[in-house]
Amino acid sequence: MPLSIRTEDLCKVFKSAPPAATMAGAFSLSRAPARATGKKEKAVLVNPVVYSSEGLRSALVPQFPHLSIAAILGALAGFDQVFLTLGLCQFRRKAVH
Repeated sequence: MPLSIRTEDLCKVFKSAPPAATMAGAFSLSRAPARATGKKEKAVLVNPVVYSSEGLRSALVPQFPHLSIAAILGALAGFDQVFLTLGLCQFRRKAVH
């Protein structure tokens, strides 16, 4: 049975989820690269929201420690490529075939 979601409900999710996800983990972690040795700290790096919030933090408060700009941009470009590829494959599977 297909899942049906109203457009208004979907808009509410996209308005409320990113700020909550950003404030929940990404801003609260100290991103000193030399100290990132724990399993949980490494697992957090799989989340693309971490890199977007790190980019925002590096632009707004450059005096505090954060990931390097090259690492942030490289990770965001990698996530973009992965999500674009997955989205195009899903589109081809559902719309073209």
